[in-house]
Amino acid sequence: SEAGPEGKGNYQLILIMLSLSVLLILISCVNFINLSIASATQRAKEVGIKKTLGLSKASLTRQYTLEIVLQGFIAFVLSLVLVELILPSFNDFMRKDISILNLELLAQVGLIALIISFLIGIIPAIYVSKFKSVEVLKGNVSRSKQGVFARNLMLGLQFLISGFFLTGSIIINQQVNYMMNKDLGFNGEQVFGVVMNKYENRFKKYLLAKNELIKHPNIEAITSNSFTIGGGSSSSTNSNYKDISVQAYANAIDYNYLDVMNIKVIKGRGIEENRASDTIKNILINETLAKAFNIYDDPIGKKISIGFGGDDNDGKNMNVIGVVKDHHSRGLDSKIPPTFFIHWNNFDWMKNNLQIMQFKVKSGNVQETLKHIENYWKDNVEQGYPFSPSFINKRFARTYKKYQNQQMLFFILTTVVIIVSLLGLFALATLTIQQRLKEVAIRKTLGASVKEIMYQLIKSFLRITLIASFILIPIAYYLIQGWLENFVYRIDMPVFPFIITPIILTILVFIVVGLKAFNATKVDLIKYLKFE
Repeated sequence: SEAGPEGKGNYQLILIMLSLSVLLILISCVNFINLSIASATQRAKEVGIKKTLGLSKASLTRQYTLEIVLQGFIAFVLSLVLVELILPSFNDFMRKDISILNLELLAQVGLIALIISFLIGIIPAIYVSKFKSVEVLKGNVSRSKQGVFARNLMLGLQFLISGFFLTGSIIINQQVNYMMNKDLGFNGEQVFGVVMNKYENRFKKYLLAKNELIKHPNIEAITSNSFTIGGGSSSSTNSNYKDISVQAYANAIDYNYLDVMNIKVIKGRGIEENRASDTIKNILINETLAKAFNIYDDPIGKKISIGFGGDDNDGKNMNVIGVVKDHHSRGLDSKIPPTFFIHWNNFDWMKNNLQIMQFKVKSGNVQETLKHIENYWKDNVEQGYPFSPSFINKRFARTYKKYQNQQMLFFILTTVVIIVSLLGLFALATLTIQQRLKEVAIRKTLGASVKEIMYQLIKSFLRITLIASFILIPIAYYLIQGWLENFVYRIDMPVFPFIITPIILTILVFIVVGLKAFNATKVDLIKYLKFE
C-alpha cells in the first residue's frame, strides 16, 4: 500500500507499467507492419520482375525480412543512445540508479529487439512474396482487397490503443486531481514531524524537549500522537459496546494534538488538561467507530470497552466524551479505520509507541527555527542520530505520490503513442492517396468539387476511427474501472472521456488526412491522365 518512489514493490503497479510498455511496443509494431504493407505496393513491379527472373518465394521472403531486421538493429543502437540521454532524468523521477552499462542486460534487450524485428519483418515479407507476377506487372496490386483489409485492420488497432491511452490519461488525471483537492479532515500546514530513533525514555525526552523548545518565539505548539498521519506506528484492538465488537485503531494523543492538526470534535468535547478523568477513563471516538457501534446520534456518556489495559487501567467501561470528525491518515486508497483517541497517560505502556514529535511553526524564518530545534535535538534528545524533519502535509502527499507518477507516465506515454499513431496515419494517408491520384484526376475532370473529392478520400479513415472508438468503450471501461477500484475514495466513472476521445481522434484524422486530401485536389490533371 505504500509502493512508489520509496522503493517498496507493488505487484499491480509493476504489471500496469509492463502492460503499458507492451502496448507501446505493439502500436509501434502495428505501425511498422501497416506502413510496410502499404509501401509494398511501391515495390510490386520489383517483385514481379524478380519472380519473372526465377527468384523463389523463400528467397524473396528472406531478402525482405533481413532488410527489416537490419533496420531493427540500427534502430536498437540508436535507441541505446537515446536511453543514455534520458536515463539521468528517469533516475531522478523514480529515485533509482539504473545504468545500461550491463552486458547481460544489453544482450537480452538486443535479442528481444532482433526477435521483434524478425516477427514484424516476416509478415510484410510473406505478403510481398505472394504477389502474382502477371497482376503486379499490370499494376493491379493496389486493388488487392486483402491488402486494403490488412491496412485498415492495423490502422483500427492503432486507433484503439491510442484511444485507450487518451481515455485512461483523462480519467487518471481526474482521479489524481480529486485526491489532491479532497478535504482530508486535517490541516498539517506549517506542522512538521521529527522521528525519534532511540527507544529508551522516549516520552520523558518528549516532555523535556516540549517544555524547553516551546519557549522559542517561532514555535506555536508542540504535540505528538501514536497513529501518525502519513505513516507511523499504530496498534489496533477489539472495542466493544454492548454486543457489538469492532476492531479499532488506538490513537494516543497529547492534549493539544487535535487543535494543532485542526481536526474537529463534532460532538461533545476534546481531551482537556484540567480534567483528571480525561487521562483515566475518558475516550474519544471517530465518526466511523460511532457509526459501527450505532451510537452516532447519541454517543456522549456511552460506555465502551477496549481490549487492552495496563497497571492502572483495565480498559473497561471507558466513557465517551466526544466524537472526532473522520480524517484521512493513510491515503485515499484505504478506508478511514474505526479509531478511538486516548491521552498518553491512560495507558503508560502506550508511551512506547511515541515515534514522531510534531512542531507547529510560524511561516517566517522556518529554516532558522529548524536549525534551533536541530541544535537542541542533537545535544539533548538524540546524540549521534540523524535529525530528519518532514512536513506532515508532505508525509501524507507520499501516499498518493505513486499515483501522481502514474499520471505523469500515462501523460508521457499517451503523447508518445498519439505522435507515433499520427506519424503512421500521415504516412499511410500519403501512400493511400498517392495510389488514388488518377481517381482524383478523373473525378476532377468530371466536375467533382473539392469537398466531394476530400470526402471520398477521408471517409474510409473516418469509418475506421468510429469503429475503433466503438470497440474501445467497453475495453477501456473495464480496464480503467479495475484501476479505480484501488481507491476507497474515488470519482465515479466519468462519461466525458468516452465522448471526447472519439471526437479528438476524429479531429486529428480530419487534420492529418484532410491536409493530404486537400493537397491531392490540386493534382496536375495532365500528369495523371496522359497515360489513359
